[in-house]
Amino acid sequence: MRRLMHQVLSSEIWLIIEDETVDFLYELIETPNNFIQHIRRMAGGIILRISHGYTTQKDGRDPYVEAAEKAMAQLSLATTPGAFLVDFIPFCQSINIR
Repeated sequence: MRRLMHQVLSSEIWLIIEDETVDFLYELIETPNNFIQHIRRMAGGIILRISHGYTTQKDGRDPYVEAAEKAMAQLSLATTPGAFLVDFIPFCQSINIR
């Protein structure tokens, strides 16, 4: 049963990756200057299609891909060492502000 599920799921995943790669190449031919934007759309498209079955917009302005990029930027800022006052003044951890 596991082997059969693996065969079915892996073939579907490879088809999704192939479709998104073809779309990426067409976009790259049309507008090669937007290479980074095309890469981000392709990566977001593969992830969203595999995880949620959602097909991203091909114009490069997909709201879900943009939301994921914003979330990653915020996470990167939040996890930067020394980004918060509590990193320098440890007793601030015990202050409860509500």
